[in-house]
Amino acid sequence: TLEERLRRSVLAEDEIVALADALGAILDRIHAAGWVLGDLKPQNVLLRRGRVSDPVLIDFETAVRVGQPYAP
Repeated sequence: TLEERLRRSVLAEDEIVALADALGAILDRIHAAGWVLGDLKPQNVLLRRGRVSDPVLIDFETAVRVGQPYAP
């Protein structure tokens, strides 16, 4: 997870940019599909092959449809 990676060391500037770009693209696709992700945090970001440029979001338990109220 991103959380585990951050425990080992600080991300380099190029890694931060790559991660932000990749997460932005993922969140854009989720929103375009009509959803809002409610729990974006480092432990919910898996890193394929340990690369920050290849994240996967997990835990959509708090995701809600756009325009719907959130009820935990």
